[in-house]
Amino acid sequence: MKWMKWYIIVLVALVGLYMLAEYNRPRTIDWTPSFSSHDKIPYGTWIVFNELKSYFHGKAPVEQTLPVYDHINNSIAENELYLLINGSLGTTETDEEELYKYIERGNTVFIAAESLDKSFKKKFNVDISWYVSFLQKKEDSATINFTNPLLKTKKDFSLEKGTLETYFEAVDTGHTTILGVNNYGKANFIRVKIGDGYLFVHSAPKVFTNYFALKDNNIDYINKAISYLPERPSAVYWDEYYKAERGGADTPLRVILTRGNLSWAYYIALAAIIVYVFFQVKRRQRIIPIIVPPKNDSKEFVETVSRVYYNQKHHLNMANKKISHWLDFVRNRFGVSTKEINDEFAAHLSHRSGIGKPDITAIVNQVSMCRVRPAISAEELLYINQIIDNFYKQAR
Repeated sequence: MKWMKWYIIVLVALVGLYMLAEYNRPRTIDWTPSFSSHDKIPYGTWIVFNELKSYFHGKAPVEQTLPVYDHINNSIAENELYLLINGSLGTTETDEEELYKYIERGNTVFIAAESLDKSFKKKFNVDISWYVSFLQKKEDSATINFTNPLLKTKKDFSLEKGTLETYFEAVDTGHTTILGVNNYGKANFIRVKIGDGYLFVHSAPKVFTNYFALKDNNIDYINKAISYLPERPSAVYWDEYYKAERGGADTPLRVILTRGNLSWAYYIALAAIIVYVFFQVKRRQRIIPIIVPPKNDSKEFVETVSRVYYNQKHHLNMANKKISHWLDFVRNRFGVSTKEINDEFAAHLSHRSGIGKPDITAIVNQVSMCRVRPAISAEELLYINQIIDNFYKQAR
């Protein structure tokens, strides 16, 4: 099949040319707000994640890939720090109930998100809104700063338009401390006292991304924001479960399918395999003959021998064979000598096997009978077979 050979050569050449073109194509910047610690793209959090241990005296953060509930349910830990940074926080009421208890015990939770679930807002009395002004110029953009005079800078911190406009619509000043505001005077960084612990909420998660950290002197803002957190927590946890990219398919191929080049390579390879299989379905060898396995005649042999014994009425011979097999089993299984089959033998075997002495005595009596009788009846043979089978069942 020469045409198949040329087909494969052309296919491999096309795939090679495509891969070469993709390799030499200028890379476009991925502006997806993933907030993932694994991403070095502008809106990933690789820088902050890898610098966290320097903030907490070498205490490296531990990634959490499960919901909050799975991690802190029934936890008795104290002085822990849990960081959740994402565009939106899709927690459930069960998560929030456990989170509240977790903070109440003396732990700290830091959340940076642009939107929160309704149940979260109700549980913690926190609501985030977007600032919209029709009088605002197109080039204008919100800036942020701290309220503490010791941390506040003369020049506000800024980012691209549309990234820092979120703020807290309502703040319970009885239990909440406003730590930061934007240039519109709206609170965007708060601390809530809950029991023995604290909940920190920041309404602009992009503040903690790679792009913000590398822009101007914005790293100073991150340093000051983190300075509010406990200096020496017993453990630091970093959430990776609620990230934006998790909204896609939960499949082992998610990483491949969410990367343009990798997804194209995967689909091309899959198409090539399908085409190859389609043209190779034709059988290329002779039919394999069916070989009948050898017939097992053991069962027929046993039935024939049994039939001969039954027809010739050799009941005593069959009983003696059954008894011989039983004696061999007793010697090998329990290590009991069978030279003398008497009452002492029955007591010894009962002790070694744990089987009641009356059951063993019944077998011993039948053994003694078979050794002195010239013949036995079919009923006696059936009885001997029954009591010996019962012995086997108890012994096993």
